[in-house]
Amino acid sequence: AQLVGIAIAVSPEESYYVPVGHGDAALPLAEVRDILTSVLVDPAIRGIAHHGKYDLQVLVRHGFALTNLEFDTMIAAYVLNESSIGLKD
Repeated sequence: AQLVGIAIAVSPEESYYVPVGHGDAALPLAEVRDILTSVLVDPAIRGIAHHGKYDLQVLVRHGFALTNLEFDTMIAAYVLNESSIGLKD
């Protein structure tokens, strides 16, 4: 998969979308990677994802380091109810 953007939430009320593959709206991938790497590897920042295994593969393929991922909502949803693992669920 090609990386088209990265969504980041810093709180339940504050989130951002960083476009990296949207033509004229895209930010330079190398610059985004340089800026976000410190956040993605900071052990003081708790990394949470939905379908994190897939996201991790895509990010690593595009040169990102991600070492602080500690929770995956898709795995948690599966543990609670294996028939309901979509992001909306």
